[in-house]
Amino acid sequence: PILAEEVKISFRDIENHWAKENIETLAAKGTIRGFADGYFKPAEKVNRAQLMVILSRVNGWDLKSIKNTTSQNNLPQFARAALLKAIDLQIIRPQKNGTIDAVSPLTRSEIAVILDRFFKLSEKATTQLPLTYLDEKEIPTWAIPSIITVTNQGIFGGAEGKFNPKAAITRAELASVIQRIIIGSKRNLS
Repeated sequence: PILAEEVKISFRDIENHWAKENIETLAAKGTIRGFADGYFKPAEKVNRAQLMVILSRVNGWDLKSIKNTTSQNNLPQFARAALLKAIDLQIIRPQKNGTIDAVSPLTRSEIAVILDRFFKLSEKATTQLPLTYLDEKEIPTWAIPSIITVTNQGIFGGAEGKFNPKAAITRAELASVIQRIIIGSKRNLS
């Protein structure tokens, strides 16, 4: 799991950002990282490759032992082992044509499903209230159970009554969502 020793890390572009505390907390644990130029780029969209590298750090996966068992040449090298591990654990699944889209921005629906699988959120759910989003008819059927879970657990929801299922998620939003999950799991352990 997450590194025990924390080191304060700050980024040039989050000084007055709403997610500054969550970003710095996860960066101090080594869960998320910025870029070589000292920026975090909080508004940048997140893709599967980036997400799985971040989640591999959350769980402390040993990626050195992952064997390349796929002929998929489209997987970015920096994330290949994390993506292969996630496929093996069925956290992410290939598309109908058998490929993994590692670089397209993830939608809020896709993130909800991946986080639900990764953290096994549905297994820990005690109550499941129905969705009341104004745009719930836009939510893909395959994502509804996970969106119900992340909404009911207060992990992430919508704005102005909408979930915005097709909208991409940013690095800042992802940092906040992961921090809420980590804080929630600590509460459930005590």
